[in-house]
Amino acid sequence: MAPSGAPITRAMPSETPGRYRWRRAIAACGALTSIVAIAAIFTDGQGRLVSLWLLFAGLALATLSIHAIRKERRAGELLARRQAERDQAETRRRAAEARSNELAETSPDIVAVHGPDGLVTSVSPASRAVLGYDPEELIGRAGDDFVLAEDIPVILAMRNRAREADDVSATFR
Repeated sequence: MAPSGAPITRAMPSETPGRYRWRRAIAACGALTSIVAIAAIFTDGQGRLVSLWLLFAGLALATLSIHAIRKERRAGELLARRQAERDQAETRRRAAEARSNELAETSPDIVAVHGPDGLVTSVSPASRAVLGYDPEELIGRAGDDFVLAEDIPVILAMRNRAREADDVSATFR
């Protein structure tokens, strides 16, 4: 994504001018070699080994070059499709994150995010009404400091689950 949030546009590989120039030149050389070989075979009337070899080598060269062009085009199209899918997924992720942040900002309950060390990395504005602390005052502090002693086992269990899962939640007082 661009800094403004707009998706970054990329040129498709097949849209790049001169993209297959060398492969086309090689294919043309192969076809030309085959034509010269056919002309040599029919002009002297003898199917010389060199002329036959040139014919088959030219055809093989042209065929392989055309095959390489087609394969590279398909790969480029697949890469472009995958990049578009990644861009769409990133856009959806950002939208979901924005919705989550909006819910956390308007919830009457405290919504907090803790790092692996147990310190608060983000907390909703509800902390003012529930705890009497501004969110900025809670950032970097341990969440255990604000929990009733009876609910500490709930926090410990939540931390144990967090070692095995990415997204863990718990309710405590």
